[in-house]
Amino acid sequence: MKDRLIGFLKTYCLFICIFALQKPFFMLFYRSLYEGVSWTEWLGVMWHGLPLDLSLAGYLTVVPGLLFICSAWTVSNLLRRISVSYTHLTLPTNREVYISVGAVSLKKKKMRDS
Repeated sequence: MKDRLIGFLKTYCLFICIFALQKPFFMLFYRSLYEGVSWTEWLGVMWHGLPLDLSLAGYLTVVPGLLFICSAWTVSNLLRRISVSYTHLTLPTNREVYISVGAVSLKKKKMRDS
């Protein structure tokens, strides 16, 4: 039971780390949008986005949490496979959202500059 709880907490922490790391990578990739922005503002973006990262990680760990609860009554590899598959499906989807936001931002900037 302790190992399953640690695995559940690792899943939550994994989501938080990925979300927190995506912000600076996004800002580096779209440098043109952030010209003239100081490093303190970059850190501010990460700091102020942390509550959103925590809440989104919480939303995404609902399914693994339910599987964790179900694992108290059964010891099944099926639950583990579902949990791993769910994680592998949610991470690329999150990446695509960041790419879409960046594309829309660049398109709006180009339209403003024209």
